Amino acid sequence: IIRTDKLLVIQDLSNIDIGLIEKGIFDLAISTTINKITLKNEDESKVVSYDNVNFAKIEIPAKTYIGTTLIIEYDITVSNIGDIGGYVYSIKDILPQEVIFQSELNSDWYQENGALYTVSLTEELINPGEEKTIKLVLTKTIETGDSQTIINVAEIGEVFNEGLLQEKDKENNTSKAEIVVAVKTGQAPVYIGLILVVLGIITSGAYIIKKKVLD
Repeated sequence: IIRTDKLLVIQDLSNIDIGLIEKGIFDLAISTTINKITLKNEDESKVVSYDNVNFAKIEIPAKTYIGTTLIIEYDITVSNIGDIGGYVYSIKDILPQEVIFQSELNSDWYQENGALYTVSLTEELINPGEEKTIKLVLTKTIETGDSQTIINVAEIGEVFNEGLLQEKDKENNTSKAEIVVAVKTGQAPVYIGLILVVLGIITSGAYIIKKKVLD
């Protein structure tokens, strides 16, 4: 049995150190941002770059809208905003509807039960103020003429730190990036004008034929 003497503190005891250490804060956060989008269709193949935003809108000409394939590159970043280093054992990405995951483009990810997972940061210590980023590439082919909204959600899974502390705030363990895909503005009036021209030609032709018959 270890016995310690009791201290009655009625004044400052500057010569006594009882070994109390303030408990630190363990807090990780995740962000999902858009790095670039590659568009491929029968007319062109081009890359649209972004400064790691979580919202983007891209417009495609009407004549090539249906059939265009988008190759979307995301940056998923885990940041340590606390004051204790820690590890992220897994990250989960909820695959957007009608978006395709290709393992050959994503060596750090695997698909299971309709979701994507990565354990690539398992052995990466993330110190306070540091961040680690992994890339995710998804593809989508436009199959209908209406606007498309692609919402990609990523979340931190199991975490660990040497002090076995719980995270302070888990609300920042989920993030999303949104992409709106639409027909390029100004395309619709072109088609309306073309229709009016065609109708005008048909009407004029019918009038000429009718006039000749009456004559």
